[in-house]
Amino acid sequence: MSKCMCISCECLRSHKRLGNTRTEYYCGHENQRYIDAYYRQKKIQSMPGFIGFGKAEFPRKTTPKWCPKEK
Repeated sequence: MSKCMCISCECLRSHKRLGNTRTEYYCGHENQRYIDAYYRQKKIQSMPGFIGFGKAEFPRKTTPKWCPKEK
């Protein structure tokens, strides 16, 4: 895995729920079929494209293996 480029990617989406102190980060890349297929193939149970939760800093240090830009 390479150094995480998600923080500067135009596909990064974030959502902060009302009354919550943390932010949810997920990938909004247009090739969601690739991400969904990767999750099904590897039997990953979390939400497809979910990157992580963060408070003061971005939650990842490396790019996810399922990143469409890395394939």
